[in-house]
Amino acid sequence: MPHHRHAPLAQQTTTALVATLRCPKRVSSHVSLAVLMVTGALVLMVSSLAFSQDDAKVAATAGYIAPTNATTQAPLAMVQTTLFKDTAVYPSTSVGAQVQARNNAQLAAQVGGVVQSWRADTGSLVKRGELLAQLDPRDLSLALAQAQATHQSATAQEALSAQQLKRAQELVAKGFLSPQALQQRETEHAIQQAHVASALAALQTAQRSVSKTRITAPFNAVVHQRMAQVGDMVSPGTPLFNLVDTSKPEVALNVSQTQAVSLERASTIVWRAKDNGQNFPVQLLRIGASLDPQTRSQPVRLRFTSTTDTPLPGSAGELMWNDPQAHMPTQVLVRRAGLVGYFTVVNNEARFVAIPRAQEGRPAPLDLDAQTPIVTSGQALLQNGQAVQFSQ
Repeated sequence: MPHHRHAPLAQQTTTALVATLRCPKRVSSHVSLAVLMVTGALVLMVSSLAFSQDDAKVAATAGYIAPTNATTQAPLAMVQTTLFKDTAVYPSTSVGAQVQARNNAQLAAQVGGVVQSWRADTGSLVKRGELLAQLDPRDLSLALAQAQATHQSATAQEALSAQQLKRAQELVAKGFLSPQALQQRETEHAIQQAHVASALAALQTAQRSVSKTRITAPFNAVVHQRMAQVGDMVSPGTPLFNLVDTSKPEVALNVSQTQAVSLERASTIVWRAKDNGQNFPVQLLRIGASLDPQTRSQPVRLRFTSTTDTPLPGSAGELMWNDPQAHMPTQVLVRRAGLVGYFTVVNNEARFVAIPRAQEGRPAPLDLDAQTPIVTSGQALLQNGQAVQFSQ
C-alpha cells in the first residue's frame, strides 16, 4: 500500500488544528478532536511504511503477484496454514520396463558344408567357446593340406634362391661374376620371397576355413533357438542358432523428459517383477540424449546391482523410484491470473506465488524454505492480498 495515500488526511488534520488555535473561543471544544485526528494520521502513516516493507520482502519471491485495491478490501477469509516441510510431497513414479539381454545374437554358418552334428539344443546354457555344432570339415581339410604343400614348396624355393644369391655375391667380390648376373639373382630371390608370403596367406586362409566348421558360443548364453539339423547342407549366412546373453542383463524402458530428470535425481531405484512381485535394486547406466520423434520419449538403461540373483532376459515388470525433490501437492495448487501457484500468508494477508511451469493436477517441484507457511485450507476462493484469519 503506497505511503502517499494518507497525505490528504494528515494535511486536513493539520489545517483544522491551525484554524482552531486562531479562534481561542473554540480551542477548548475542538482541541480533543484535533489531537485525535493527528494521532490517527500518524498511525496510518507508520502502518503504511511497515506494510510497504513487508510487501517488498514478499515481492522478492519468484512468481509473486502484487495485490490490487479490490482484493485488499475483500472480506476476511478463514484459512489454515502448514509449514512447507510438512506440506511437501516426494512423488513416486512407476513405468513399465523389461529385462533385456546385452547381446542377442543369431549365429550363422561362415563356410559351406553339411551339418555333421549339433551339441546344444534349445534352452541349453552354454559357456563362451563351447562347441554348438560341427560341419563336415573333410573338403576344407583337403584344401588345407594342399595349401600346406604349396607353402612348403615355396619355402624350399626361397631357401634355394637365398643360397644362389649368397654364392653370386661371393663371385662378384672375386671378379668372377658380372654385376648384371648378381642383379638377376637378387630379383629371383625377391620373387621367391613373394611366393612364400602368398603361400603363407593361402595356408592361413585354409586353416581359418577349417576352424569355421566348428560353431562355438561367442559368450555365456542360453540357446533361444536351434535351427541346425544334422545332414542339412548350409551355405555362408545360413542361420544355425539364436543365443541370448545371460551375463549382466539390463532393464530397458522409455521415459518422458520430466521423468528422465526425476530419475537422474533418484537415489533408490528398484525393478519389480510382474510375475512374483520381487524387487531388484538397479542403478542408472545411461539416458539417451535424443528423443523418439513419435513418442517424444528417451531410452533408458539400468543395471542390476546384484550379479548373482538377476531375473531372466525377457522378464516383464515395472521400474519404481521416488523423487528426492520436494514438490507442492496438487490439492494446494490454485490458478490465479492464468498462472498456477500457491498461497502463503504475510502480515495476515494472503499472497499468491506462481510456480514456473507448474500444471494443475500434478505436484510441482519447488525449492522453498522449509519454514514457509502454505495455505492448505480455504485457498480455493482466496484472493491475492485478501485479509485472512486462522481457523482452529
